[in-house]
Amino acid sequence: MEVAFLLMAFSIRTFIVEPFRLPSASMYPTLEVGDHILVSKFGFGNYDFFGIDIANTRMYRSIERGDVMVFVHPQQPNLHYIKRVVGLPGEIIRYKNKRLFINGEMIPHSQIENHATPLTDIPGSRYRNLSLQVESTDQRSYQIAHDDKRASLDINLTVPENHYFMLGDNRDNSNDSRYWGFVPEENFIGKLAYILLSE
Repeated sequence: MEVAFLLMAFSIRTFIVEPFRLPSASMYPTLEVGDHILVSKFGFGNYDFFGIDIANTRMYRSIERGDVMVFVHPQQPNLHYIKRVVGLPGEIIRYKNKRLFINGEMIPHSQIENHATPLTDIPGSRYRNLSLQVESTDQRSYQIAHDDKRASLDINLTVPENHYFMLGDNRDNSNDSRYWGFVPEENFIGKLAYILLSE
């Protein structure tokens, strides 16, 4: 009975869902520091168990713009990152003056409110005044945050085949594809499925 339970737990964590805890505020306001989440892994082909590779197969689940994904960092394979898919293979991505453009079209956005939020992962700063907005892509909407006191990191590039461009929702406090490039599809571990609890 115990062996069967352990095998089931191993299979579920390795191939179906895996829990993660958010260490930073880069995905605020969607996710906050300390949030515990479940990530759906089945079909993405990157299967490990507590850091031990079990199997690597071809990805057969589709990735859509707006999905929040966990992936292996392309430059630091010992790190798992979580960001939002913004750019799909072959698309031209431009980020200028804190506005996102895809294939020359500016992505619609609307202001929500001004909000003071503790971002404990930023050294030497307990609070930042963030401007919250709604960004809408492909009939999907989600909230993002901008820090009006920080300059925009502007880019203009084309996403290679079988790669994706990722951004954090906390746009001015996120280490993402603007800094280290694209995520190859074989690096994806899974898609955000549930937020279990917030600390």
